[in-house]
Amino acid sequence: MGNIFNNQGKCDEAIAMFEKSLKILLSVLGDNHPSIATTYSNIGNVYISQGKFDDAITMLKKSLKINLLVLGDNHPSIATVYNNMGNVYAKQGKYDDAIEMFEKSLKIDLSVHGDNHPSIATMYNNIGAVYNYQGKYDDAIFMYEKSLKIDLSAFGDTDHPSIANAYSNLGTVYKNQSKYDEAVSNYQKAVKILVNLQNDSNLAIIYSNIAFCYDKQNRHDDAAEIRKRSTNISDSLRQSTQ
Repeated sequence: MGNIFNNQGKCDEAIAMFEKSLKILLSVLGDNHPSIATTYSNIGNVYISQGKFDDAITMLKKSLKINLLVLGDNHPSIATVYNNMGNVYAKQGKYDDAIEMFEKSLKIDLSVHGDNHPSIATMYNNIGAVYNYQGKYDDAIFMYEKSLKIDLSAFGDTDHPSIANAYSNLGTVYKNQSKYDEAVSNYQKAVKILVNLQNDSNLAIIYSNIAFCYDKQNRHDDAAEIRKRSTNISDSLRQSTQ
């Protein structure tokens, strides 16, 4: 029930359900059972949804402590908690802490899955995002390209959202570097995939980014045309939710 409420955006109800579950599990299983760790993680994820990041970290640390005790230090569940903690630290702007958590998660994933698993691509992507936030653009590109290489290997020449995301992320770093030709090239690759996937919400964002690049290149007519596409999609999405 807690997960259902969380998926519905009913965070307070989700917390109440998870806390009831936690109380029962503690009385039946004791303090150090994987189910207890999972419940702490679930509560932490709700706090993330609420933007209560310090509370989320507290719950995730409790989950991590149990998992390390029960599962050892090289289990996929441990990697998941490290990843979740990294995401929270990134949201808080604690970028060095985020990188530390992501690298711990990556180390486990590499040990468990090898070099070319989609979860490895996700970790490279997360690290790349933090480098982008820090303005370490060359490092970000290096990580995003590693992520893209794995995704292309895993999913082939298909319209997969992870591949579109990788191209979009590369485009954004190049945009931040004022390398507008490279930015547009990567954005257009993402657009091709997203059009086929009918992923309109992301398309609107990328069209807006392309328009920004065109304006910087003094291609104002092209920018206006692309910006109109973005606006039309955004208006359509807004009307569909009314």
